[in-house]
Amino acid sequence: LMQLRTGHIPLNGYLARFGQAATSRCHSCWMSNGTEKEETVRHFLFECPEYSAERGQLDHQLGQDSRNMRMLMSSMKHIKAVMTFVGQTHRLRTAPGEVININHEDAD
Repeated sequence: LMQLRTGHIPLNGYLARFGQAATSRCHSCWMSNGTEKEETVRHFLFECPEYSAERGQLDHQLGQDSRNMRMLMSSMKHIKAVMTFVGQTHRLRTAPGEVININHEDAD
């Protein structure tokens, strides 16, 4: 969660700054249509067509809040929805297993 907020996350836009990725561009956008979009948190959460199905579920759950970074971090309900999106994309998995396990009873 903190990595999403700060942008210090294993996406190419961040990793390329430290030589940990060959390029900052989004691999999915480059492979699907040759677009050189930088893979940032904003691109991952809001723009990349690779995750449009998962993003559609997020939109359905949160409405217009799903396109606002501040709102995505505003309540436990929103955070759970974001973490579900992240898990469904499989993009940030660096090892097998769950991205996060939230078992809170509260909705907000």
